[in-house]
Amino acid sequence: MHHLAKAGAAVCNPIAFEDGNLVMVVDEFLITQFERAPGGQVKYEHWDDELFFSWGQCIGQFHAEANSLRQPTYQRISWREDENINFRQRIPQDQTTILKYADQNLAMLSELPMSADIYGLIHSDAHGGNFFRQDKKITFFDFDDCCYQWFAFDVATILLGAINRPSVSASRVDQEAAALAFLRPFLTGYSKNFEVTDFLLKHLPLFLKTRELSLYAVIIAHMGIDNIEGEFAQQFMQGRVQRLENNEPFLALDFVTAL
Repeated sequence: MHHLAKAGAAVCNPIAFEDGNLVMVVDEFLITQFERAPGGQVKYEHWDDELFFSWGQCIGQFHAEANSLRQPTYQRISWREDENINFRQRIPQDQTTILKYADQNLAMLSELPMSADIYGLIHSDAHGGNFFRQDKKITFFDFDDCCYQWFAFDVATILLGAINRPSVSASRVDQEAAALAFLRPFLTGYSKNFEVTDFLLKHLPLFLKTRELSLYAVIIAHMGIDNIEGEFAQQFMQGRVQRLENNEPFLALDFVTAL
């Protein structure tokens, strides 16, 4: 966050402690502090192309700055260590079909290249609930899930959250239309600061599946299959078990040709 803030990116500026450090260690806990983001959350009904463009522009700058970040002595975890995709730990062992496809998903990720133009330090949870907006300017926070991942995963995470909202039905047609309506201005903004690579468009379905499995695993682990609470989780879980068991793509779109 300090690196991004110095570059003028849309993040809260960290506040140093009295000893000048940005992190304090108390027992086994790491403590940080940073300025409050100005404004407040944007409601779904207020979302528009201008917001999507700005959102993409910010994420593009995050990814561009990831390439200029000098490797610190203490690094954030990589995607392999991310508890959110520890599917075997969180998905019940009797869901063998879903676990089989989850294993396949991780195996496919393991085969991908990790060059600096497609892989680096990402926010990893930059959905609509993790930024505030004031006077059309947005500011991101909640970097707790920040890790080394493919930039495409950041985009997939944002896209899944953007279409899993009350105004978009669970039908394939509505979700795919909402996805393209969101991505076009988002990626236009993104391209102002970072290249929209062929890798991103080609592999977006793979990373959407990773995010889908991740959300499913988190919800199951924390709520259980029969106690789903919250509008977002309830909408997401509609028909989710069957879709995962059938290994259906989260969205049946070829983003290379559709965008």
